[in-house]
Amino acid sequence: MFYYIWNLCYNIHNIYVIADLNMVESFKDLNILDTYSSDECDILECFYDPVLSLSVKYDRVTGFFSPKVLAAAARGFAYAIKNNIKIRLLTSVEVDPTLVSALGNNFSSEDFESFANWDISAITDNIEKDYLSILAYLLENNQLEIKVAIIIEDSGIFHQKVGIMTDASGNSLSFSGSNNETVYGWTKNIEEFKVFKDWSPRSVSYFSSDRNNFDKLWNNTSAKAIVLPIDEAVKAKIVRETKTNEDINVVIKRIKDKPKNKPEAKPLRDYQKEAIQKWFEHDCTSIFEMATGTGKTMTAINALKRFKEEKGYLHCVIAVPLQTLTVQWQLEIRKILNDIVIINTSTTPSWKQTIQSFSTLASFNKDRDYIIITTYSSIQKVSDLLPSKDVILLADEMHNMITDRKLEAAADSHYKYRLGLSATPTRIWKKEDSQDLRRIFGNNSFEYGIDEALNNKWLVPFNYYPHIVNLTSEEYEDYIDYSRKINKIRRSLGDVSLSSKPKTESEKELKESLKKLYEYRSFIKKNATGKIDTLIDELIPARRDDKLYHALICVDNEKMLTQLQKQLLNTTIITSKYIGETPLDERLRIIDSLNNERINAIVAIKCLDEGVDIPSARTSYILSNGTEPREYVQRLGRVLRRDDATGKQYADVNDYLVFPTAITSFNDDEERNASRNLIKNELRRAMFFLKRAKNSEEVINGLLLAADEYGFQFEPEELDDELINNKGEEDK
Repeated sequence: MFYYIWNLCYNIHNIYVIADLNMVESFKDLNILDTYSSDECDILECFYDPVLSLSVKYDRVTGFFSPKVLAAAARGFAYAIKNNIKIRLLTSVEVDPTLVSALGNNFSSEDFESFANWDISAITDNIEKDYLSILAYLLENNQLEIKVAIIIEDSGIFHQKVGIMTDASGNSLSFSGSNNETVYGWTKNIEEFKVFKDWSPRSVSYFSSDRNNFDKLWNNTSAKAIVLPIDEAVKAKIVRETKTNEDINVVIKRIKDKPKNKPEAKPLRDYQKEAIQKWFEHDCTSIFEMATGTGKTMTAINALKRFKEEKGYLHCVIAVPLQTLTVQWQLEIRKILNDIVIINTSTTPSWKQTIQSFSTLASFNKDRDYIIITTYSSIQKVSDLLPSKDVILLADEMHNMITDRKLEAAADSHYKYRLGLSATPTRIWKKEDSQDLRRIFGNNSFEYGIDEALNNKWLVPFNYYPHIVNLTSEEYEDYIDYSRKINKIRRSLGDVSLSSKPKTESEKELKESLKKLYEYRSFIKKNATGKIDTLIDELIPARRDDKLYHALICVDNEKMLTQLQKQLLNTTIITSKYIGETPLDERLRIIDSLNNERINAIVAIKCLDEGVDIPSARTSYILSNGTEPREYVQRLGRVLRRDDATGKQYADVNDYLVFPTAITSFNDDEERNASRNLIKNELRRAMFFLKRAKNSEEVINGLLLAADEYGFQFEPEELDDELINNKGEEDK
């Protein structure tokens, strides 16, 4: 009962705040909440539009600003123009710390244009040009003043996100939270912020703190940032490129009359319909084994939609490996199932209480449809709270469940139906656990591989560029030493399969030692010293020719990432790092920056392997490829997605193959075999790419000649990418 009363009151609130704004005169006439979340309402309609329409002053601190935000808030700004609103905007640009001292207080037009891409030249749509006409109007009429903050302490961005609005009666409020002043921040991301009113005794102290912080920054008295005004040349350029000759009132009316765009889902492709049908034919327990970029997510959501239509209810838990993916899933679900309760454990602080409320409703025979989105680290906690035992478990990137604890969670009795998603559900070195997972999910798959997707043009074609990196003498000696130790243990194990579970304590100890040796040897290969130098030799000319955008750089660990970014400091290449510890809102901002070419590349450690959607990504530089097919299949998929927004026609994949140091002879057969297997495994991975690449004929002979310099020739079957099809173990 409480839930229904709360929901009714909340809907009444939403109707009230978006009513005719001519009926209210001050903030006090609006029913302004203490907290807003885009998970629960349209924050433009609930908050920004009505409050901006009454504002005469607007002070804003934001991590990054894009003029396209006017496309999101145009109605509120349109009303505010009539109020002769004064806006003071304090934002940031991504400037390398080594340049801060050189810039000093001379932040010129050229500097601004170099480091702040305002997307102005990319605007082609007439309605978006209308939004930018408002920006030009505000600047030209001195209603908008912009200052730029440059962080002193490190190369991080400006993280404070505070807004302060004042109405004609002198009432003020501040809001602070995760949202940036961008279209993503206002309409696409899952955002939450708090509101503090100066007329409320319980929040006035928080408001005063926000006001003092803004004034300190605006007046350039903060010890942590340099705050500079943009010069007149930049202002004039923005006005010149965005100004309209039309009367501003005509523009405002056109914006107000424009119907609100609702997200629309794309129609299903034939193979997606076939996948859904197969799931139902197997009593809604199956696996979608589909190549990255072929629309597994949308296929799965449409399967849930059909389930709801046919069964009359929907209880679902969606488990994903990363917090970023919880947001992607929530946004995609809203395109198809916009009337269902979604609980995202990554963005909803009270998720446990909400799930528990469903149990209370169930006890009164008041069932409630829901989708809970969580990460694998929290799935057991969610399972323990579920009110019923007719729940669908939808496991995205399901290969992440191959651990004893997660296998147990997948088999939980609450889950009557299951749907697993993965491009590569079997992990080569955990075959038995992979089979256990397949059995839990019905041991049947709908398969749609990368070859079919490329042939049917659902993925863009790609070029493959292998770069050979030689181990140093020291690295090579260590590699051979580990190989000798590995061979010794493997001889002790005899014919025992490396992927099978140990049968004795002695076998267990040997396999644990073997695993560590493989890891040590793999580390040498993935972190070969020459990789970074070879990469930078590729990046510098690409940046010089203005061709380095929409790029992903995949490294093995943070030490390698830090070393790479240090060497990039002396170039004009702008990158953002993307690691496991990167906060959710920062991850979304980084992806947005790549999409809008504010940075040249994202440097990531594995985090982009697992389904993160960056359709604009066109070039990958993969320094950390190993011998696990799952990894490089995922990384290939990151850049093959079609992208209608940028009109991407093809992709480029740069792979860094590790060969032994240049030598003329080997000390013994064991060293020779280790070197040959190293080259063979690198070539085997290369052949996987080359079988599918546009430029394979140009590349294959060069690689075989490079191997021939060591005296090695390979039969075609030796280089077959059989591991992709999980037919056998690799020669380690």
